[in-house]
Amino acid sequence: PSWEVSTPGPACLECPDPVCNPPVGGSFVNILLKNVLINNPKRSPGLLMASSATPMQNITFDNVRVNNPGQEPWGSDYYYCKNVVGR
Repeated sequence: PSWEVSTPGPACLECPDPVCNPPVGGSFVNILLKNVLINNPKRSPGLLMASSATPMQNITFDNVRVNNPGQEPWGSDYYYCKNVVGR
């Protein structure tokens, strides 16, 4: 897809559009990330964004660690999260 080869926009890590809109009707439910170690990412390590009509549900991070996180584009927050409901 074209988004895989685009330059970063302000909201998405690899989105060509300055406003990244998540797919309407998409469904992300019961996702578990467990025992994940990320070392020295070049950019901010996280982006979780869903449609307000269909928010992500039951997203769990269990023993997810990031060493020396990058600060772009979200500074010391390190991640961006919108329309996500955890456990």
